[in-house]
Amino acid sequence: PNPLIQEAIDAIDGEEYLDTLRFLADRKWKLTREPDLYKKKAKVTRFLAFRGFEPDLIRDAVDWLASERDI
Repeated sequence: PNPLIQEAIDAIDGEEYLDTLRFLADRKWKLTREPDLYKKKAKVTRFLAFRGFEPDLIRDAVDWLASERDI
């Protein structure tokens, strides 16, 4: 039921959630051996989307990784 879903969502610690997203994004970025930046970003984005993260948070994380990390 909707009240239980909302209760579960409210129980999620926002900072821990973002830390998990960043950790997974960084790890996948490092493990993805793709020389084409566009394809690498797409692979990491799909990986995170498959795990249920929101598109806007994924985009922010992947864009940050692309600007801060070497391919």
